[in-house]
Amino acid sequence: IGLEKFPPLTDEQRERFTAVGARTKLKLDGRLEERARFYANYIIDFTEVDQGTDTASTDGENGRIKMIESYVDLYGTSTYWRAGSQTQYWGYINGFWKPTNRYNANDGSYKSRETEDQKLPETGVEWVWLFVRQELHLIYVPVSKVNKLSPNQIGFLSFLGYEAESPPARSDNGKYVARLTGALGELEYQLSY
Repeated sequence: IGLEKFPPLTDEQRERFTAVGARTKLKLDGRLEERARFYANYIIDFTEVDQGTDTASTDGENGRIKMIESYVDLYGTSTYWRAGSQTQYWGYINGFWKPTNRYNANDGSYKSRETEDQKLPETGVEWVWLFVRQELHLIYVPVSKVNKLSPNQIGFLSFLGYEAESPPARSDNGKYVARLTGALGELEYQLSY
């Protein structure tokens, strides 16, 4: 392909590109035979767009490191423990979140279409028991996170006279989760609380 097929951009065309960015995912996955596992998932996001105001940042560097998950698994014969910050994905219905998928708080403060950017990781302990094509999950989160609002939501709430910031996490805001999934013949089910 010759360069003549790609003529240089005019000044008008160049002005249409207002931001440059790069997104890098860093995953660490270490295992100790079949007894334990350490897993960490981070996103290093660089963009010239200020996510808070949706405008180009003045310094041209607006980097962000976001932890998606970081936990340790300990395996038994029919059980396992997970401790650390984790994100639970309980499935989709034609691309929509299931109503029961409410373990992680929403992160509306960061503009992104990536699924992993829409949830805040919860730090807690999970115990799983596997038995006869069934799974019982019991999860405890001592201090649960709260939904982060987008700048548009904060502005709208301020306009209505409500609190203009996301509420802070409190120590009495703990969370207990129980989930039973499995199959009975051809019927697959999930019960969660």
